[in-house]
Amino acid sequence: MLLAALASGCFRQVVRTFEIRVPRMATPQAEEIVRRALQTFDTNILLRVETDLTTRTVRLTYNSERAARRNFERAIVLAGFDANDLPADPERRAQLPEDLR
Repeated sequence: MLLAALASGCFRQVVRTFEIRVPRMATPQAEEIVRRALQTFDTNILLRVETDLTTRTVRLTYNSERAARRNFERAIVLAGFDANDLPADPERRAQLPEDLR
């Protein structure tokens, strides 16, 4: 029984929620690009994604034992968008459709 209790403790999830500001996420097309960038994370890591075009934010619920907040911000940056205090990757931004740059 002790062994079972110890084994189950190894797979404990620490679930956290936070928001990422994405100033250029103003259209459904931009929203889709951001969502696709976040889909690279396993569903055991990224549990929920909510986007709000009005406030230009992404609200994430994630397992903080398996990923850090910066991982999600970096994924958005590599998709060509600013994320909180991180500027977009210039090469990736240049590849976005003109109206999203």
